[in-house]
Amino acid sequence: MGNIAKSSRRQTIENAFKQYEYIDNISDAIIDSFSHETEIRPMALRDYISSRKVLSGTNYRVVRDPEITKLLFLEADEYLAKALNNLCSGCVCHHKGYLSWGEVTIYYSSFFAIHGLLRLQGKSLGTSYVLFPYSIRSPASIVNHEYVITSPIPVNGIHEDLWRKFFDTYSQNIEIDQMEYTDAIFFSDTQDIVLEVERRNRFNYQMFESYQEVFNSVELNRRLLFNLKSIDPLFFSKLTYYVRDADRKYIAKAALRIQLLHSLLYSIVEGTSLETYFNDRHGNRLNYLDSVLTDSSPIDRSCIEQGCLLCPHSNIP
Repeated sequence: MGNIAKSSRRQTIENAFKQYEYIDNISDAIIDSFSHETEIRPMALRDYISSRKVLSGTNYRVVRDPEITKLLFLEADEYLAKALNNLCSGCVCHHKGYLSWGEVTIYYSSFFAIHGLLRLQGKSLGTSYVLFPYSIRSPASIVNHEYVITSPIPVNGIHEDLWRKFFDTYSQNIEIDQMEYTDAIFFSDTQDIVLEVERRNRFNYQMFESYQEVFNSVELNRRLLFNLKSIDPLFFSKLTYYVRDADRKYIAKAALRIQLLHSLLYSIVEGTSLETYFNDRHGNRLNYLDSVLTDSSPIDRSCIEQGCLLCPHSNIP
């Protein structure tokens, strides 16, 4: 396919990113992707697309490739692990008084979680490519493993663009309990998207902002707010409550996004030939929690497991 006008290509990208996929269709697609595999070998999607030279000589191409579907779901699981890692690290940083680095780490917990959630919709916004399901009108295009791959058109930077695609996609998803996740996946306006990024930028890049906790006694006292164990040992079981708390809402939002990613991923693979593989991965995550969280940590494995890693149809209260 030859090049198309930049304005038309941008509109195609925007339109396609606004569609949503039904969970049943996604389940069919991933089952088909793995059905002929004797071994699951994870590989970075960006490396696979680069190796195929899909965009050689053009900036827009439609492909049909089950390998892309497989890699999307494997990456969703990988992003779940990264998001969980950063959530735990951020909570420990907050607890020890490293508020600035804790804020940045919690941001990346959310950032990795929304990466994974977009992968579950067949979408990936990379620095060298943009990928999304081919059919705009039919939500079943992912079942056919048909995708549009195009060169990116950055508007506001990769982070803000990704948040915008996440919002556009999940605000239309009728399969999700919007009451439970409203504060974690829906935004009141565009400004909320900017605030997610700017909060991270303020601590990570702005001169001296990150040193307030060292020089300001008020900031030093704030560390007590993040002693989650002493304040509320059931913090991760009350996420919908804490997501409205001014001091803890970013932790709660990150945890809710991890919970949603985990729930959707495991509802897709439940009862399929993939279940054993993903359950093994989940077991590895729990072992990781046991190894990094000590008795002195503000959180432990059980509160994370019961709050963020609830399996679909779980009987855990």
